Order: sequence, then structure tokens, then C-alpha cells
Amino acid sequence: MDSPLVTILMPVYNADFFLKRAMDSILEQTYSNIEFLIINDGSTDNSLSIIKSYSDNRIVLIENEKNLGLIYSLNIGLQKARGKYVARMDADDVSYKNRIQKQLVFMENHSDVGILGTFIQKEKKFELYANPKLTSNELKARLIFNNIFNHPTILFRNSFLKEQNISYNAEFKHAEDYNLWLNTIPKTDFAILNESLLYYENHQSQVSEIFNAEQKINVNKSHRQFFTSLNLNFSGAELEIHRRLFYQDYLYNKTFIAELENWLLKISESTSLQSLLTKEALQKTTSVVWFEVCTHFASKKIKTHQRFYKSPLCNTKQLSFKSILLFNLKSIFAFNSLPL
Repeated sequence: MDSPLVTILMPVYNADFFLKRAMDSILEQTYSNIEFLIINDGSTDNSLSIIKSYSDNRIVLIENEKNLGLIYSLNIGLQKARGKYVARMDADDVSYKNRIQKQLVFMENHSDVGILGTFIQKEKKFELYANPKLTSNELKARLIFNNIFNHPTILFRNSFLKEQNISYNAEFKHAEDYNLWLNTIPKTDFAILNESLLYYENHQSQVSEIFNAEQKINVNKSHRQFFTSLNLNFSGAELEIHRRLFYQDYLYNKTFIAELENWLLKISESTSLQSLLTKEALQKTTSVVWFEVCTHFASKKIKTHQRFYKSPLCNTKQLSFKSILLFNLKSIFAFNSLPL
């Protein structure tokens, strides 16, 4: 087989209920010059039989003798991938037929981008109040506050992976993707196609459902590592504020909103972060996050109107008239509330 242009990397572990649908969605892509690299990670159900029932010569099967885990399988896949690009795929999702073609066209026209994602069907998009066409630096800044990349939609530039020796870190189990995004912020440009190109299956057996507590611990550890690498001084209390901000696990009192505002100001004014992301991108992002927080509090009938407009974080120029109007209306109707 000629060297494929795109390797689709899909680890499989006990996914027989969804697997055929996922495989068909890749094999029926409008772009066909692919290597479909499937790693069976010691499945004990019918997954292996389903994989072997296909005769398509684009399928390359690697079998782990026992279950070694997602991170091990992903790293083996990154080492074995022969394509110019490496696309991620999960065994319980469905890629739209033109997914690979659209991502490929974008990457061929943007040689500076090393990691490209897309939206997924029916998701709540993270750009609630800002222009969705964010720059690479704005995406990076947003990553500090949200895991905006949908892992199974990712397409890597393989040369970037090899040159930078990129791999998933087993110390950040169940948050290995988010840790990788943070670690690659200084190393390449990011992009997200403003289009849903994958159907993401929600079910109770997902890693994010089963290992939610461990995932949160390792996301928090990723933040600690990231801020430390930038010599950004922070306290344990500030890291806890950031955890609550990341998961929208807010405390509805005056002290919390004041501490959160101070933490956002600290991030916004960090010279190391400004040097990494540009001052404009960082301050734009923190001001949008501040607006989102204040809007959330107002929607809970907690007054944040005056605090929002008086804050140095306030910047309404990048907000739509509609979003500001809704915030003002929510604030007006925040009756019987705690004034913040």
C-alpha cells in the first residue's frame, strides 16, 4: 500500500455495541486515501471479531496481548502512524462522511497549524458571547479555562508530533488529552473548524463518567504544572478558584466572586502568559470569561451588574449587543438576590 496521507488512529476496548457504526463511518469517508490503524486493547467482548470481519486493506490491526490502557495504545498508535496527518477516532463515535476531507483541506492550507479540532453534534459551544472565529492565541488562552478540544475530532500534523516528540503522559490518566494541549501551547498553532463533523455518543460507560473524580484531580494537576512552567506564582487557594472556574463549581457569595475576579486579573496581567499568548489575546479572553461568570451569576438571580462594569476586566467592545442586553435584563430581574 502506498504511504497514506491520513492515518486514523482508533483504540478499541470492549466497544462491540458501537464498533461497527464507528468503523463504517471511517471506511465510508469521502476522502479515501487513509490508513485505518485500529489498536485492540485486550478486548474481552466481540470487538476483535467485528474488526476481523472487515476485509478492507486500509485497516491495520494491532493487538495488545492484554488490556494496557488508552494512553499506552494511543502512544503506540502515534509511533506506528505512517500518514502525513494523524486523525483521532473513538470506537463509540461516528465521524461525518466529509470530516477527514474538510480537516485535510484546512491543514493543507494552514501549514502553521499542528493541531486541528472540530465541533461535535449537539454540543454547547464554548464561544457563548465571542466571535467563534478565534485566533490560535485566543484558542490557547481559552484552553486555560476550558477543554475546548473534542479529543475524537483531533487531526495532528505528523511531522509536528515527530519533531517535538509528542506523546500522551500516563501521569495524567483520564486527562491525558487536556494535559497534552496545555503542553503543546508553546509549540504549535491551534485551530478549530466551526462546524460539527462528529457525532459524540454519550453513555454511562464512558471514561469521563466512570473516572470523573480522577479526571478532575489530573486536570487540576495539569493546571498546576502549566502555571508552574510559566513561573506564575499562585497559592493553593487560587488553584482551587481556578478549579471551580474550570468546572463552573461556583460558590455564590461575595468572597468567592471577589477572589475569582482577582485571579482573572492576575492571569490577565501575567507577563509570562502575555509573552506566550500576546497581551491582546489574553486580556480579550479573560474579559469574556469574566462576562460569562457575571452572566451566570445574574441568571441565578444574584446581582453582578455593577461589579461587572466596574471591574478592570470589563471590555464590552467584543461582545454582541444581544449578549449585553440579555445580561442587563437578567440583572434587572435578579430580585431577592445577594448583591455582589
